[in-house]
Amino acid sequence: MSSEPLSCPQCGSSEIVFIEATGEYVCKRCGYVVYQTNLDRSQEWRAFNEEEAEELNRSGPPRSLDNDFSTKIGVTKSKEGDKMDPSKYLRLSKWQNRISNPYSASVLKKAINFISNVNSRLNCPKPIVEKTIELYKYAHKNKLIKGRQFEIEVLASFYLACKMMNQPRSLDEISSASGIRKSELARAYRELSWKLDVKPKVADEMELFLLRLMNKLKLSGETEKLAVSYLKLAKENKLTSGRSPISLAAACIYLASLNSGLSITQKEVARVSGITEVTLRNRCKELVEVARRRGLNLHF
Repeated sequence: MSSEPLSCPQCGSSEIVFIEATGEYVCKRCGYVVYQTNLDRSQEWRAFNEEEAEELNRSGPPRSLDNDFSTKIGVTKSKEGDKMDPSKYLRLSKWQNRISNPYSASVLKKAINFISNVNSRLNCPKPIVEKTIELYKYAHKNKLIKGRQFEIEVLASFYLACKMMNQPRSLDEISSASGIRKSELARAYRELSWKLDVKPKVADEMELFLLRLMNKLKLSGETEKLAVSYLKLAKENKLTSGRSPISLAAACIYLASLNSGLSITQKEVARVSGITEVTLRNRCKELVEVARRRGLNLHF
């Protein structure tokens, strides 16, 4: 752009204003765009309230899963004109590692890599992974789980984090994704939750499992309402005690689909929920018996 003053070719006015958001020189009198710069200084996203703007804003330092500093002090060789001794860089780097990692940094990084690998198969939200690392750091530092494998400690923290964040995953799902036996995971989880005094509500888990299974099976909203009513019936009659949340949720969905006229097989529901057909039939029989005592006739 030349340094000569701009004038509007349409009306001849010299009242030209610059709009920084769009990078345009506009005639103040007629609105004609006299000149436009190639650089677009505006944001590429739109926000209609403060919450959306805060969520979409990407400013600020990057954050890692271990809450470490985003800037690392490296070991720098002395350059010409640099009066600082290179050994000081090395000492600063060591102190940074000590401050950011009060215990073994290699163990923490190993835990992050392991749970990230498992989560790539389960596709849980990132806050759950962050909560897992937080629980594992506390459990590892205070030795809450003794005599267990490293992987079992991490997975027990992951299972508990899923429950605490209202995104439950079954032990079968975690076991198949990690290759660790379900019984070992269950024992480690019970020990960790007992020492942390955390008791997630089983009834809430069943509702979340039910919604997940409904989405996987792609059933209608009417079937979902019917399944929720059956689950409510099970809660009122204390069927939730001592039973797997996902098995009871699967039974409610199967009975709701049958009684709403949908053609769905026990094999399909059992496969999606990760339980056996025998377990599904047993939960269905218990629910049908409770419904009959209440004067309801469920088709099974």
